Amino acid sequence: MREAQWEIPPLDGAADIARSRGRGAGSTLADSRNWAGFGLLGIGGLAAVIAAITSLGGWSEGALFLVVIAVVAVLTGAALVFEQRRKQQQRERSRELNGEVWRQTVPPRV
Repeated sequence: MREAQWEIPPLDGAADIARSRGRGAGSTLADSRNWAGFGLLGIGGLAAVIAAITSLGGWSEGALFLVVIAVVAVLTGAALVFEQRRKQQQRERSRELNGEVWRQTVPPRV
């Protein structure tokens, strides 16, 4: 069995800049769990643009139908993205709390 490597915390209280605790730029887009929400946001935006073009063409019933589709798609997509963000924050908090409990209950081997 391999011994775990324990890090010595900095004595001067300086921040640890080697590892960031937060998520990096673009991590929301890179997470494939958000793709359904972003797809719905794109469909909603496209439907809104087509509705505007359709209303300029004089087809008010078609434009109204597309506006309803755009609103439903945008609201559903935003809800999916925000729900995934909330779940990710819960996972990070849980991981952080479990790590703290583990460090408090299991002393390092010397």
